[in-house]
Amino acid sequence: MILQKKSMLIFSVFILGLAASFTFLSLAMQSIPMETANAIWTGIGTVGSGPVGFYFMRSQKVRNVYCLWRWCLVPQ
Repeated sequence: MILQKKSMLIFSVFILGLAASFTFLSLAMQSIPMETANAIWTGIGTVGSGPVGFYFMRSQKVRNVYCLWRWCLVPQ
């Protein structure tokens, strides 16, 4: 029963996030070209999926990529 409630909460958060994402995309397309809005939206989704995979799904591959990025981008 607890697992069912947790799954339903996760699904609800996903649906709300999806609705917010499309709402903000449609608002952005009112002031910038569709190609630019789509590129930015896709980039944010790609970069944003990394922390979600690392923190919530405990993905080791994502952790390795972020450690590599940090090593390459942060001056020593």
